Amino acid sequence: MQLDVIADPICPWCYVGQRHLEEALRRRPFRDLDIRWRPFMLDPSIPPEGIERKAYYKTRYGSEARAMQTVGPAIELGAKAGIRFAFNKIARIPNTLDAHRLILWASEDERAEAVLTLLFRGYFEEGADIGDRRVLASIADQVGLDAKRIAALLESDTDVSTVIDQDRATRALGINGVPCLLVDEKYALMGAQDPANLVAVFERIQAHQAV
Repeated sequence: MQLDVIADPICPWCYVGQRHLEEALRRRPFRDLDIRWRPFMLDPSIPPEGIERKAYYKTRYGSEARAMQTVGPAIELGAKAGIRFAFNKIARIPNTLDAHRLILWASEDERAEAVLTLLFRGYFEEGADIGDRRVLASIADQVGLDAKRIAALLESDTDVSTVIDQDRATRALGINGVPCLLVDEKYALMGAQDPANLVAVFERIQAHQAV
């Protein structure tokens, strides 16, 4: 099966969804499951330097309190998955174009999942500014990529259009929210699906393919 995971590293539901997918594959490993990470930018209008968190929440949600009400269910579900969300540590809401470029380059060495894990953990649990290219180069180094090469790529326009085009292609499919799991480019699973449900769906699809 081809599994496209469409996500944005500043989406709390995407972090929960990644944990659920990991748990599902621990419970029931699927042979020949090809996972591909595809970009989706929740808010491409955010400037490259990001926006101060409280100011962003006020503009987008009306107040920080309303913003936290919106993510409350994700925080509760994340806690059950071992995620310690710490929104109070987040100083700025970043533009994720560069983060998606890093994920793309990490895919070439089959390290996209490791990079995404560090992006999620760094942003949501440690308050790291994942729009900062120095932070991204450090993450690259932690997963064994050439940090100097990644830093140089980030300072260039390499794959900027690739990420933007992939984001637009995803929206053209009618996908306007994340996380979304796209199986064999036919079946779309929206939201942070329960691990047991993921296993059941994958098994049904696999059985259908075998017919």
